[in-house]
Amino acid sequence: MKLLRPCLAAALAVAVWLVGSAFVVLPRTEYSLTVIADGRRYVFAYPEIDFGPDGLYLKGAAEAAQRIAADLMVRPVDAAVRFDPSSPQPFTITDGRDGKEIDAAALEAEMTAAIARGDATLAVHSVVAKPTVTAENLRECTFVRARFWTDYESSSEERKHNISLAAAALSGTVVEPGGEFSFNLRVGKRTRERGYEEAKVIYEGKYTQGVGG
Repeated sequence: MKLLRPCLAAALAVAVWLVGSAFVVLPRTEYSLTVIADGRRYVFAYPEIDFGPDGLYLKGAAEAAQRIAADLMVRPVDAAVRFDPSSPQPFTITDGRDGKEIDAAALEAEMTAAIARGDATLAVHSVVAKPTVTAENLRECTFVRARFWTDYESSSEERKHNISLAAAALSGTVVEPGGEFSFNLRVGKRTRERGYEEAKVIYEGKYTQGVGG
C-alpha cells in the first residue's frame, strides 16, 4: 500500500488539474438547418451541427454536400444512331435527354454560410446538364461518304454464300476518326462451324479450294 499511495496522489492531482483547466463542455445546440433542393428536404441538426472554435459548424460538410449532389443527379442521355440495312431509311437517330446536377463545392459553401448566418432553411436548385452528343451532331455527320460495288454473279453458290456471311458481319461497323479497321478481327475465322463453305481461294499465287473462299 505504501507504494500505491504516491501513484494515487498523482492521479488525483491530474484529475484536479483537468477539472480546473480550460476544458469547457459546450451546451448541446438546438439549431438545425433544412436544405431544400428540387423539392427534397435534408435536415441537419445535432450532432451533425455542433459548436466549434468559431461557432456552429456542420461536421463533414463536404461529404454532406456530395451526398445531396449525388442524390439529385440525373445523368444526361446522349443522342444515338441505329443502323438497320433492311430499312428504307437505314439510319434512325434518337434524341438525347437533358439531365440535372448540383455543384457540390458551391453547395458546401452555401451551407457553411447559412449556418454562420443562423438561417433555418437553404433553398438550392439544380442546373441543366446537357448531353455530350446531340441529335444535331449525329445528323451533321451521318451521310454517305463513299460507295463501291462489284459484280460476283458468275461466282459459285458457295462463294456467294461466304460473301453474304462476311458482308453481314461487316454491316453496321463503326470506325471512329483515326481508328483502324481489321477485316479479320471483324469477320472472324472462316470455318465450317461458323457456316462458311468451301470455295476457291488464292494460296501462294494459285487457285485452290478452301473453306471461306
